[in-house]
Amino acid sequence: MIRFLAFLGCLAVLAATAARAAGPGVAETFATDPLSDGRFVRQTAETESTFDYDAANGCLNAVLDVDRDAAWYLSAPFPVLSGDADLSFSFNFRITTLDDQALPAVFVGLGSTQHVNLGGDALSVILSTTNGQPAFSAGVDQGSKTSGGQAVLLSLMTDYLAVCRYVASNRQFSVQTYGGSNYLTLLGTSTAWATNRAAPAPFQVDRLGLQNGGGQLYDQTNGSISLTLDNLFMPARPPAIFSVADISVDEGDAGATQAAFTVTLSTPLAQTARVDVATGDLTAAAGRDYLAANASLVFPPGTTSQTLSVDILGDRVAEPAEFFRVTLANPVNAYLVESEARCLIRDNDPCVITVSGVEVEEPLAGATNAVFVVTLSATNEQPVW
Repeated sequence: MIRFLAFLGCLAVLAATAARAAGPGVAETFATDPLSDGRFVRQTAETESTFDYDAANGCLNAVLDVDRDAAWYLSAPFPVLSGDADLSFSFNFRITTLDDQALPAVFVGLGSTQHVNLGGDALSVILSTTNGQPAFSAGVDQGSKTSGGQAVLLSLMTDYLAVCRYVASNRQFSVQTYGGSNYLTLLGTSTAWATNRAAPAPFQVDRLGLQNGGGQLYDQTNGSISLTLDNLFMPARPPAIFSVADISVDEGDAGATQAAFTVTLSTPLAQTARVDVATGDLTAAAGRDYLAANASLVFPPGTTSQTLSVDILGDRVAEPAEFFRVTLANPVNAYLVESEARCLIRDNDPCVITVSGVEVEEPLAGATNAVFVVTLSATNEQPVW
């Protein structure tokens, strides 16, 4: 049996208190042991599979073996979900060791206790091995019928975020795996379809968790996948990014004109997100060209945009175009990639130089001055020549 060695730095932006949502939802961050209050249950009897809560790192360490019997770590049952409605879930994971002397498989996702006995339904991320490398694929179980997606290679000792979505309209189940900084890089997609059963529903599931393959003809000493699991959510929490775009506005002659910065969230979330935003001087100066502003923008579940309005101060002074900036900071439940945008203040007081004509009588002798008056149409902040 391979000894499990895993560690996973848990994703801080999602490290809230573990709790089951009311109704068919799960929000498990492993801040406390899920077995302690019945949020999850464990079955390992007659198997070499293990599930161990890691209190120091707030995550689950698991070894899923090639076993004749079922081993699972599942949420307490919630109201049955069927393939007639859209579903989603997500989780962080790291595969730490792999023994493919007997080909192992791990199923992470929505299912039931019957799934591992080849009689239940499931929407799963299947973690397995391809040519000695770890891989993931999408899997749909409908009783004894299965549908699988393309295997996408992974690496050992690498942190991933799996975002899984089932779309009822076309019965498509897709798994997208992200990696890199803040899990913002899409590494691959695998897709399967629930097509084998129409009634009473394409599938029915009532638990979220992970399981071994189970139902093997022989119990194998060799063959296992060791992994760390964290942040198990239903609905899914995909990587979300705050952004803000450059804008421009005409200055005006008096009073204030509104400049509106739209702060956007890249995807709607099931939880509230928040970001702080504040103005800052560039060539424009607060109090002279605009009024400084700051706010904490709150994005309730499902909201993807909020606005910060800034007063632009009008005048009748000709001046060059000027800029100030807004900066995003302190994101909650989302990330920042580009955190700054600029506002261009266009001057609407063009400075025009005119010169008047003049008539003089020619003197009989000597000289007479012809006086030309050169005029600026507006006061200017800069020297004019």
